[in-house]
Amino acid sequence: MTSSCSTTQDDHVLTPEFFQKLDGLRIESSTLEDVTRALQQAKDKRSELQRKLKTLQNELRTTRLFCKEQRDRIACVHSHWFYGTTLFQPQLWLRGGCRGKIERASRKLQKAQEEDLPRIQASIQQLEIVELPEVHRQVDMKLDDFELTAGAEKEREEMEDKAISVFRSPELSNLQWERDHLAIEINDTERAADSLGATISQLETSQRSYKVGQEHLLRALEHNNKYEDLENAPIAAPSPLDVLNNPHRHLHNFSRTEIFTSDGTKIVTIHHSNNDIADTTYDPPDVFHLDENGNIISTNFP
Repeated sequence: MTSSCSTTQDDHVLTPEFFQKLDGLRIESSTLEDVTRALQQAKDKRSELQRKLKTLQNELRTTRLFCKEQRDRIACVHSHWFYGTTLFQPQLWLRGGCRGKIERASRKLQKAQEEDLPRIQASIQQLEIVELPEVHRQVDMKLDDFELTAGAEKEREEMEDKAISVFRSPELSNLQWERDHLAIEINDTERAADSLGATISQLETSQRSYKVGQEHLLRALEHNNKYEDLENAPIAAPSPLDVLNNPHRHLHNFSRTEIFTSDGTKIVTIHHSNNDIADTTYDPPDVFHLDENGNIISTNFP
């Protein structure tokens, strides 16, 4: 039964009626681009007229406010004791006084009421009563044409797809398989690219961390080398004068004796007691002959 139904569908696709309808849809949908352009032009025209109407409405409000301002100005100058007295308005003395101000305001009011307002109102009426309704009608007509043409285009595509799917050639089957297979490969490649991007980002972060760690290690090695150099450095013996002048700093390495003479001078003898001192130049005792003020008179070394 399934085979019979499939055969019936295939026979229906091959009927002359099917191809006649398909040809008609092709002719009808061939104007889709023109219909779309005409619809957009009608919409643009409608938007333009709507903007023009809004501008005129704003102009009408501004003109009405201007007329009210002139009427208020005329009434104020007519009735106000201060603004209506030329003596108190020196800016009007050379311009016809308050009467001249009233005349100028009256001319402005007359022009606005007799020329500007009628022109603006007539333009608004032309747009609201004639032009905008017509362009609305044009948009609706173009929209109907577009929907019919777009529907014909959609139906044509569906009929062609149906005919192709029913009578699929081996070449088409191969192309469709290749297309599906390529889509899968593209999807897999995109996922792999995303994964690779994440891996590269992690690698860059690790490289930055490694570089920072390497810098810290180099600084630590540098400090360690300095420490070892200091630790392994030989102890240099202080000079005899340094021992003489700073005995409190060298008591653990030297011993000191003082002998006062009858003439008020003294003999200071410094003996070396530290066997770890690398420099053995000062192994013999150092003898200083000092005067009463502690100045050196003579020594047993150069």
